Amino acid sequence: MIIFIKIFYFINKFLLITLLSINYSHADIVFEKNDILITSIELEIYIDFLNQKNIDINRNKAKKNIYLIKRAINKLEKGNPNWLYQVNDNLIKNIDSYEQYPNIIKHLFIFDTLKNELINEYYFNELSIDDVSQALSSIENNLYPISENGCFTIVKTISFKDNYKFIEGVYDLLKLKKDTLTIDINNKKYDVCLDDINQKKIEGNIYQLITEKIQYKIDDFVYGK
Repeated sequence: MIIFIKIFYFINKFLLITLLSINYSHADIVFEKNDILITSIELEIYIDFLNQKNIDINRNKAKKNIYLIKRAINKLEKGNPNWLYQVNDNLIKNIDSYEQYPNIIKHLFIFDTLKNELINEYYFNELSIDDVSQALSSIENNLYPISENGCFTIVKTISFKDNYKFIEGVYDLLKLKKDTLTIDINNKKYDVCLDDINQKKIEGNIYQLITEKIQYKIDDFVYGK
């Protein structure tokens, strides 16, 4: 009976692998460049995965992203396999069922790790007050409440658009990990009260700005020699 179960399990496992192989072997190639192939199955998996995270993406953009991801992974496999191994091991430990994901999604996680490392590197070593100014200027509503007693009581809400002292204060909050932002208004000190929503909005805009600024580093890594 035990032998029969083992044989049955082996046959089913063999059939599953065979079926999967057949599916992939019959998948249409929707993109091919520099020995990198993208199949229709990979494209659908990638788009569906992003859609589940409420990220809309068209097929042409998805193809470009997958090509960039695959090229980056190929370069890491050849030039920095130790880093790739460490990142993969960390993802296995921190993402539930990571090993069950299709390769294209695993590669997406790895590519995002690479991108986040470049973002952190820029944030800690290159972020400038001008960057913060640019990020703040893209926030439509630049109105923030001020207080004289540690934000227990709000005096009023004012605009800090193009206010250098405010920009400098936000920079210090980010870089020096200060807890409060104090600013002089007509020779009187006030606390600027940034709640979680405003802080996340500022941090989100700075993250987006850095993402755009490091794109050349990603391109240089992927397409450089």
